[in-house]
Amino acid sequence: MSEDRWRRLSSRDLAERHFEHHPGVGDLIIETAPPRVFRRGGGRDADLRGMHGYPATVEDMAAFLVAVGPDFQEGKVIPEAHQLDVYPVAATLLGLEVPDTIASDGGPLRAILRAP
Repeated sequence: MSEDRWRRLSSRDLAERHFEHHPGVGDLIIETAPPRVFRRGGGRDADLRGMHGYPATVEDMAAFLVAVGPDFQEGKVIPEAHQLDVYPVAATLLGLEVPDTIASDGGPLRAILRAP
C-alpha cells in the first residue's frame, strides 16, 4: 500500500527518537520517505503539512557547525555529531549544569574542545 513512500513508526522507532513517553506524541505516527511530504489536497500546489524535516539519520538532514573561540581547538574537524550533543557542550562551556534528562553527554562534539 505505501510502496515505500511512507511508514508507521514502531515503538522502537519512537524510543530511538526519545518520543516514547512524550505527551505531545500521538498513538500513531506516520512519516514519509524523502523527498516526499504530506500535503493537504492534491497536486503540487496543495498546502504542505508536516514540514519538520526527516530523521537525523537521513543524509540530506546533515548540517554543519563552526565553533570559534578560546575553548575550541583550531582547525579540528569531526565527521559528525548529533543535535543532542550541542546542548551539553554549550552548557558546560557556560558553566551550567547539564540535567540528567538530556540524552547526551556531548558525544563527539567534546573532541573539538581544548579541554574536554
